[in-house]
Amino acid sequence: MTNLEVRRIRSKGPCRRQAYETFNKIVELQREAFAFSDELLVPAYGLDMTNCTFALYKGGEIVGYAMCCLSDDEEGDGLELTLQQLGIAKAERRHGYGTFLMEGIIAEARKPRLPIHSIKWSQDLMLARVVSFYICDQVPGVGMTVTKNRYGVLDGNYAGLPSHRMEMRLDLSPALRQLPKFGNFQLVDVFESGSMAFDRAPRPRWQDLNSNGAAVYRVPIPWDFEAMKKRPEVAAAWQDGVVSVMSTLCGNGYRAVNFRQSNDPDWGEYMLMKM
Repeated sequence: MTNLEVRRIRSKGPCRRQAYETFNKIVELQREAFAFSDELLVPAYGLDMTNCTFALYKGGEIVGYAMCCLSDDEEGDGLELTLQQLGIAKAERRHGYGTFLMEGIIAEARKPRLPIHSIKWSQDLMLARVVSFYICDQVPGVGMTVTKNRYGVLDGNYAGLPSHRMEMRLDLSPALRQLPKFGNFQLVDVFESGSMAFDRAPRPRWQDLNSNGAAVYRVPIPWDFEAMKKRPEVAAAWQDGVVSVMSTLCGNGYRAVNFRQSNDPDWGEYMLMKM
């Protein structure tokens, strides 16, 4: 991907006119990537106000973008970057460009002039896997906590209501630079083996979710989207089960540190360990 480049778009000083040309192109990309109606599009001046917009260029042409906001982190001794929206041109979605864009944002966040301690965004846990957990596997020093989320202002009448999306917080603190190897830990499945089929709802093994930290928990999700579309009621039950155990574990100090395909090709699994 040597012809790809991630740039942070700045609108101050002599760069303002060029920045607004880029913002206008990003407005059109929103329309293409999400089929938004005009009232849901974030306009160019709105992109300027978010104070941290990134563009992904391929051969000089914009093929992706990320709208972000900078704010004080929870501890008050650094900054948190909130990813509000990430879009990739339809023709480029199968090429891993979303991952490349996220890696570029992380690289920018780790520059000394920006004391960014964490990156935060929300995703559906049944869909979030590739970009989020490829990063955990490939970029040293990251661990992800997961908390329950609500629909945002771009979700129309659903705004403010509880959603199946979870808020992901990517921790960039130096203490996480060296993650322990999974081989030193006991692997624990969070669902009973008899419920590991997509024709029934999962049954959590709650008695096994109280480890002293010597375990890595495997949280499986179905890999077959077509099967999920055919059984929406079962898909919803799996989504509820995954959200429930993930939020319980992360509330007890665990972090999601990887996502990988399991031994069964029809399933993937999140890997959580205590940090």
